Amino acid sequence: MDQQDMPAAASVIQFTVHASKTAGSGLARRGTLRLPVPSTSTIAPAPMEQATPSLIFQSRLAFLPHLTPAHVALLHEPPCICVALEHLLASDVKPQRELPDGLHRSFGYDETKHAILLSAREPGSTASLATNPADHLTLQTPRGVRKHTLRDYARDVIAKRPSIYLLPSDDPSHLDPSIKRTRSAIARTQSYFEQLASLDDLRPILGNAFFQLGGNRSQSLRKLATHSFLECVDERKLSVGGIAVPLLPLRRGDDPTRKSYSQATVRQTNMMPTHTVASDSVRADTEVEELVQLVNASLNGTSERLPRMLLNPEGPHEILCLIIETGSDLFLDDWASRMASLGVALDFDFPAPANLTEAAVGLNLFDDEYSLAFTPLSHSSLGQDDGRTTRAYVHHLLHTHEMTAHVLLSLHNLSVMQCFMANVRHAIETGTLLSEAQSFSRAYSASYDFVIKAEAGFDAVHKVRGKGRDRAGK
Repeated sequence: MDQQDMPAAASVIQFTVHASKTAGSGLARRGTLRLPVPSTSTIAPAPMEQATPSLIFQSRLAFLPHLTPAHVALLHEPPCICVALEHLLASDVKPQRELPDGLHRSFGYDETKHAILLSAREPGSTASLATNPADHLTLQTPRGVRKHTLRDYARDVIAKRPSIYLLPSDDPSHLDPSIKRTRSAIARTQSYFEQLASLDDLRPILGNAFFQLGGNRSQSLRKLATHSFLECVDERKLSVGGIAVPLLPLRRGDDPTRKSYSQATVRQTNMMPTHTVASDSVRADTEVEELVQLVNASLNGTSERLPRMLLNPEGPHEILCLIIETGSDLFLDDWASRMASLGVALDFDFPAPANLTEAAVGLNLFDDEYSLAFTPLSHSSLGQDDGRTTRAYVHHLLHTHEMTAHVLLSLHNLSVMQCFMANVRHAIETGTLLSEAQSFSRAYSASYDFVIKAEAGFDAVHKVRGKGRDRAGK
């Protein structure tokens, strides 16, 4: 793309930390991320502000699952949305593929309210693809595998004008790559960064990019990836907007195809058929502790002035732990939408009520116990339920395979997660996050076995009424 085709007003993100490492909040930090507003004007508009820690919601084909832009306007606050480039490469019509009006205008989002994160691949996707060559990316589009050069990706970033974007990484597609393959992935990710940074067209907005730190499940290799990144930044005097850590490669025992929504969330239950709540919680705590150690192996040594993004956390317990133990600022979340797809209504409060012990954070509304439950969708004060949407109503919609059920659940779940994060930010400001997190752990079980039951309910209805629809986990 020629220089004159670029937006005249190119600005980069700014991150300010207001409170960090307070006595009652661990490593958690409260900040403000100022994001550039896409514009073709010669005068840059005022940036939009995003309070952190906060969530970014994963989209499908640039839309939040089950929701239209009109639905998105009903959420508690304007969401930040992640768009995967590989979802947009299915069209043979050039204007539809290239989106000359940018992502915001093409999909009905407000440029001054909705931040958009662009990624080459869908974060968290574990589609088995061929190894990425040195000069292009391998993307899984709706119409098959497609090769995409780094220069093409740079053109996409410039033309589509996202608020921020992920620098591409070379992700091993199998579950347990060898040390040699992991080292190769680290080197190739570094090479992608250097090639993109050398492009004159992209350099003005390199400050909006998030670099992905890899290394699989080895602390030493993760430290190597971080050292290589810092060395490259120092030697070439480059600057990026932030750093990102994908969590899916760090999870022990996950199915790489991720066909089941419950694989990553209740992996401990799958391995222990005769489980108990206590044993599940111990196993979950152990795995989250390992996750924290691996994330910190990547983050240690990086500048605290850079915002930290974690990709694909699983549920409020894990998010709380990662905020406190790693000081992360942004969380790319697809868990709440996946729960809505499975017929689960999130039902938790933060701060947690004092009279609860080991309660579930979600309700499986496929369960017949809700067939006559004419009570609000959730008792959580975090949602925006007006009381008119009852559990029995959504239960009926789910069993008749009505999409309205998933629309209502998506609105509810995303609003609950947004309010949850708002209350987390308040707890950081007041220095009470550690005590509130401990109360939350006592009140709500870390075992998400309700997801397995919801998946069984979904499958049963699908077999009766699905009529050719794809299974939920694919």
